[in-house]
Amino acid sequence: MNPLTKAETCGRVLSFNVEDKPYSTEKQYLTGAEIKQKAGLSKDTELFLTISAPWKDDPISDDEQVDLARPGIEGFYIKKKLKFTLDCKDYETDRQYITGTELRKLGKIPADYEIYLSISGPYEDELISDDVRVNLARPGIENFYSCKPNTTNG
Repeated sequence: MNPLTKAETCGRVLSFNVEDKPYSTEKQYLTGAEIKQKAGLSKDTELFLTISAPWKDDPISDDEQVDLARPGIEGFYIKKKLKFTLDCKDYETDRQYITGTELRKLGKIPADYEIYLSISGPYEDELISDDVRVNLARPGIENFYSCKPNTTNG
């Protein structure tokens, strides 16, 4: 008997969660692609297996098999897209950091314009130079805007 199908042939139902939603299967091993399919996730979604501390959660590739017969219920989650705005247009990315250069390219912002991160008052908006990295995973949605630099008369 093939050990990969032991749970199938015993008729055992195995449970797992994706984004806290319960699923079940009679297969002991599912690939990342099969888990995504059962959960209705797109193929390009990054899937992670929750691991107890002190270990880090495991990314699960489409062809990687996960043993669902281990003690406890396996929990999976997806890396959420991080949303931000640039010149009043909505964007999203799966990367935690974005640079001024990437914002400039994304928004087709001319080199002679400045890019700012809007900061709630009473603080001043933050100038984002091309080499500055901005953390998009902070609470709330980051709002960027571009404008010509201030000029003085004289």
